[in-house]
Amino acid sequence: MKPVDPFPRLLHAFFYEWMVQQRNASAHTVRSYRDTWRLFLRFVAQRRRRPIAQLALGDLTASEVKTFLQYTEQERGDTIGTRNCRLSAASLASLLTASRRLSSNAPRFCTCP
Repeated sequence: MKPVDPFPRLLHAFFYEWMVQQRNASAHTVRSYRDTWRLFLRFVAQRRRRPIAQLALGDLTASEVKTFLQYTEQERGDTIGTRNCRLSAASLASLLTASRRLSSNAPRFCTCP
């Protein structure tokens, strides 16, 4: 039997348990982070040539984040401020994953410039 990837559960916990319940983030902040994750997952899925539902935690590497941030700046025309907000969204989810120690292969997004 194939092991269950923890990524969907972790992302759900990030948004509903950590951002909403623990941090009491505003609806605007939650939507902003949600939109970043949508863009990022679409980007990675397209690069990996598979549906988003088939992405695993191991697919979401610091290298993918760096490439995504370059894409958002160069192709989408995002400003540095928007880029930093997108990096924050990815970094916080990575920190939550690492703090829960649910996965030894938690992506290290915080290493991105």
